[in-house]
Amino acid sequence: LGWRHPPNSLFRHHSKEFDVLTTFDNRGWRVDGGRTESERTILFLGDSLVEAMQVQDDRTSSAVLAKLTNHNVINLGMSNFGIGQQVLTYLSERQHYPKADYVVVVISALHANRTGNSMVFGVSGRLRARPAFFVNGPWLCKRQPLDWNAFRKLKGGESFAGNATTHFPPYTLVTNALIVELRRIVKIDGAELVVVDLSSDFGSAGEWVNEIGAIKLNDCLECRWPKDGHYNDKGNRQIALLIAGFIQENK
Repeated sequence: LGWRHPPNSLFRHHSKEFDVLTTFDNRGWRVDGGRTESERTILFLGDSLVEAMQVQDDRTSSAVLAKLTNHNVINLGMSNFGIGQQVLTYLSERQHYPKADYVVVVISALHANRTGNSMVFGVSGRLRARPAFFVNGPWLCKRQPLDWNAFRKLKGGESFAGNATTHFPPYTLVTNALIVELRRIVKIDGAELVVVDLSSDFGSAGEWVNEIGAIKLNDCLECRWPKDGHYNDKGNRQIALLIAGFIQENK
């Protein structure tokens, strides 16, 4: 996958805009208000926008979605993940959680660029620590991160970022291929894939939107923390409302 939080850990994320204590389960994923006793389950894949460490447990999009749909929603968001890592998350984690009725994945140019770029940045410098994906003829391929061993040796608590600043021309093709493959696997598993396009806030989603049937979050005023840039309470609720509306219309 690249990275995840230590199992059964706590982390306080605070700034002048928020102060949030987050809890992680034995697999290293956030435990928030989305987890319920419902027999119907949504696996929610994404990056820090889904992980939502800038809002309290009961105000993440996972938690609000659980209330709106009466589903058990498992937050599988991880900071700095690209679309390829979201697909890998589903493949590796689905066996550890209740069988999904829906699988949600978020996309934007931000996430697509990460998918084709293995580079992350930290105080230790630039490291190729992310599994990158590319298309070679008819094949969807994964490139192993070359600096993985060096990345693993970083001291606990060191922060890093992975937002690619360079646009890779084939990212649309790679994104399409990954989503098509994820949808195929999710369908075999007896679930439905919901693709959420966040490009209104995080760059153009590109040509793939019409091809893969993404539902789009429209521009949302005052939905993000001004300095931090992540979604605030209102933004998380808007994402949950979008997904809940889609599920209700497509029952």
